[in-house]
Amino acid sequence: MDATIIAALVLFLAFIVLDARRRTAQQIRLIAEEKRDIAAASDMTASIGVFYPDVRTTVVMGASEDTGTCYYRVLRDGKVLNRSKISLANIARVELLVNGAPLTLEAESRQATSFLRATDVAGRCMSQFSPAQLQAVQRAGLRLVFLDEAGAQKALDITVLRMNDERHRFKRMELFRDAVWWRTFLDSAGANARQALAHPEQAPPHRTGRKFFVIFFIKQKQYVRKNLYGRLTHWNSVSFKNVAPNAVGLLFHMNYVLYFPSLRSGVDSAVPGA
Repeated sequence: MDATIIAALVLFLAFIVLDARRRTAQQIRLIAEEKRDIAAASDMTASIGVFYPDVRTTVVMGASEDTGTCYYRVLRDGKVLNRSKISLANIARVELLVNGAPLTLEAESRQATSFLRATDVAGRCMSQFSPAQLQAVQRAGLRLVFLDEAGAQKALDITVLRMNDERHRFKRMELFRDAVWWRTFLDSAGANARQALAHPEQAPPHRTGRKFFVIFFIKQKQYVRKNLYGRLTHWNSVSFKNVAPNAVGLLFHMNYVLYFPSLRSGVDSAVPGA
């Protein structure tokens, strides 16, 4: 009798573990699919972040100044609950929420692009906070105030950091920096989009985002774009396109050539938080 009870308990625990692993694998697959879909929709120009507002929910967000769009996806329990887009020009403002209250950032940047501006501001802000102030941050997130298609004002809150979540406990500084980065980036991208609509003659010429190709000219003429594409879409916040804008590289080694087409700065966690 005792052996039967023990065996039943073991089977029950094994079922729980296997089911948890299955759910985790399913969630990871869905996140990868949504990130890949955003990358394809933006022609590989979007900055993509992954956030975990609660234990069951995952938010995948991307933004591209090339397409003028912010992509927003909500996943829960292995299902996509929300898949929507927001025009960057319709974003009125982006607030940084710390412990539930808006926090005004004192740091400014004169960098040329939204990506570089966000990176600069995030670094400056983190240096301004004392260890005690950072320790007091229990929650951090974003509030996007925007106009919908009907012209009504709406607000979208996205939690980036929750210290009562085990996954966030040892990532306080990293996730808080991600929140600052995304706040600055989206606010700058929205301002640029509104300015382009108001003064189209001053807007830089639009260039469709170029996909990232790596071609190996070897004896077998192996084509490895698929592998590299998978790696790029797995990154969270900082894409190679943003790190090396307008870079053209030629590398000759033995009997192959690497060619990097022109890459321009776009909008691709945490930085944010996968």
